[in-house]
Amino acid sequence: MSDRARLYETADALYKLAPWKWMNETQVIGLRHPETGELARLSLMGSAGEHTSLAIYLGEEALHRFNLMQHAAGEGIELTQEDGAALILDSRQVQASFTVRDELFKSERGEIKTLGRKYRGANWPCFRSFRPGRAPGPVNAEEAVWLQHGMEQLMAVAPLLDSDPFAHYRAGENGTEILTRERNDGVWRTVWTPDDERLFSFPSPEPSELLTAKVARHTRKADVECHFALIPNPVGPSPAERVYPYMVISVESSGGFVLGMEMLSVDEHPYEELIASTPDHFLRQWDAHSIRPASISVASEATRALLAPAAKALSVPLHVRHHLPALDACMSSLSSFMGGGGLF
Repeated sequence: MSDRARLYETADALYKLAPWKWMNETQVIGLRHPETGELARLSLMGSAGEHTSLAIYLGEEALHRFNLMQHAAGEGIELTQEDGAALILDSRQVQASFTVRDELFKSERGEIKTLGRKYRGANWPCFRSFRPGRAPGPVNAEEAVWLQHGMEQLMAVAPLLDSDPFAHYRAGENGTEILTRERNDGVWRTVWTPDDERLFSFPSPEPSELLTAKVARHTRKADVECHFALIPNPVGPSPAERVYPYMVISVESSGGFVLGMEMLSVDEHPYEELIASTPDHFLRQWDAHSIRPASISVASEATRALLAPAAKALSVPLHVRHHLPALDACMSSLSSFMGGGGLF
C-alpha cells in the first residue's frame, strides 16, 4: 500500500471511530515526531457539529496561538474577528478534515479516484497545510507523515478519554503534564510532558528610527484611526500558490480622509519581514501627508501591538476602541466597491 493510500485508509478509520462524539478541542494531546523529535500538539474539532477536523499544531508559536484563542477571554484579552482569523490562519499546522466533495481541490478528487476510494456526503478526507500568510493548501510528503502519525496516535488514546474525559492530563511534580505519544524502539508509548500554557503575544516590532524622526518633526497634527488585518480572501494562480493579502490603512478621524491604504503579501516578503515592516508602512502614510498623529486609535489587539512602539517613540496616546467611525465608514465603502461581499 502506498503512503497516500495508507493516509486515506487511516482517515477513514478515524471517521468511523468518530472520537469527536466524546472529545473536544481543549483536550490537547502531545505527539513527538519519531524521526525529528519535534513535539506537536493534537486538537480534535467537531464536537459542536461543525468543521470535523484533527489539527496538529507544529512548534511552540502555533501552540501559543491556540492557547490564546482558548483563554483570551479568561485573561481579559478581547480579540476581534480579525484577530481570531489571523490567529488561526497564520498558525503553522496541518489538518485532516472531513468535508463535502466540492471543498476538495481538483487534484485531490483525481487522487481519490485513482486510489479507487469512494465517498458520499460530508466524509471526504481533506488534508491541509497551514503556513503564515498563505491559504491552506495541499500537504507535502513530510506533512503527510505528521498526519499519519497524528491520526493513528489519536485513535490509540481516544478510548481513554471516552471513559475518562480528564485522562489527557495529570498533576506532575513541576506542574500540569499532558499525555504525549512517543515511539521508542519501534513501539509507540504514552509518556507525560510538561504542559505549555503560555499565550501568544502579538508582535510589536520597532519602527524605523529615521521614519519616526521625520514624522516627529511635522507640525500638522491629526487624530488618526489605523487598522492592520489579514483579508481572508486568498489570491493566486493555483491552490498551492494562493496567499492572503494584509491590509494596512490609516484614516483621519475628522473628515475620514484616507492617509494611506496598502496591501502586503508574503509573495513580496517572507512573513516575518512583512510583520516587522508594518509599523513603517503606517509611518510612511503619515509622513506622506506631513502629519504627526495627535492620537492613534485602533480596534484590534494585533494593530495595537504593532503600533505600540511607534506610539511610544512619538509620545502619542494609543487608544483601543470598539468602534472607529471614520475607518468603519471607509471600510464599508471599500467593501461596497468590491461587490458587497465584505472584507472579513
